Amino acid sequence: MTPVISVVIPVYQVEKYIENSIRSIISQTYTAYEILLVNDGTKDKSVEIAVNLLESHGVSFSVINQENKGVSAGRNAGILKSRGEWIVCIDPDDVIAPNCLERLLGAGEKYNTEIVFCNFQKVTLEDIFKKSDISSEDRELLPQKLLYSFLIRKIVAIAPGMLIKKDFLERNKLWYDETIKYGEDQHFVWKVLLSADKVVSIKDRLYNYLIRPDSTMTSSSIDKVMTGFNGMKKLESEIIGNRVIKKYILPRWVFSAINASSRMMDFKNFCELATRLDYRINIKKLFFFPDLRVIVLSIIMLIDLRLFYRIGRAYTK
Repeated sequence: MTPVISVVIPVYQVEKYIENSIRSIISQTYTAYEILLVNDGTKDKSVEIAVNLLESHGVSFSVINQENKGVSAGRNAGILKSRGEWIVCIDPDDVIAPNCLERLLGAGEKYNTEIVFCNFQKVTLEDIFKKSDISSEDRELLPQKLLYSFLIRKIVAIAPGMLIKKDFLERNKLWYDETIKYGEDQHFVWKVLLSADKVVSIKDRLYNYLIRPDSTMTSSSIDKVMTGFNGMKKLESEIIGNRVIKKYILPRWVFSAINASSRMMDFKNFCELATRLDYRINIKKLFFFPDLRVIVLSIIMLIDLRLFYRIGRAYTK
């Protein structure tokens, strides 16, 4: 039987975490799915652990082997080989709520849309299966409001956990940019939302995003961040017709990258990154951004970069 949902899981060096992720998927209330494990050249027992667990539970799955190319290439490979009408990518160290697939698919069918995303929560290994404390109705979002809300972070969407029709991805030629090694998820989400006619948002936190010290985010180099910057510059140049998004999409990304780097880098590397991101040019464009917090912090950044750095290290958000 052809699966309705294809669950794509890129796998690389996650033998400490992948069992939790797989168990959360095989515990779903909705079962018409296949799992595509993309072995991204992992050198540990991640794939073996996943396969043994899936076989013991009789779950439909396949393994795609490739040399190490990164998470974007892994997701693209899985999407290409998928048989389902819908695609969802799940990172191998994260877990989803037992009703996640059921809720996502139900909302997609209810509103006849091609994109559904749920809220998420950050967790640690100690509370990896933490339940959502929110229960609310789904909501349909039209393009202008959706893009504006995503820009000002009133709505936060992440690529893993986003249910998308495969036909929509193929029609719009929406693939993960394999040259981007930092912020590839946000770049992909922007491309998806800019192509959408309508999207459904589920407020429940159905996706548990694991924070771990050896993750890509906390070990990102300057060169990796610059791949994200270059990708967003290209995306900015391709935007037609939405003046607000075109004006702010890159400066807002630069602000977030510098803010995140203040917690990940020493001050010397932080300053080098800010300079390479043309922070003075980009951050000035945020002086009329529709978020007072961003405006205030942008002014601080331009007046005293060291003070901004200290503020960033003092707060977790």
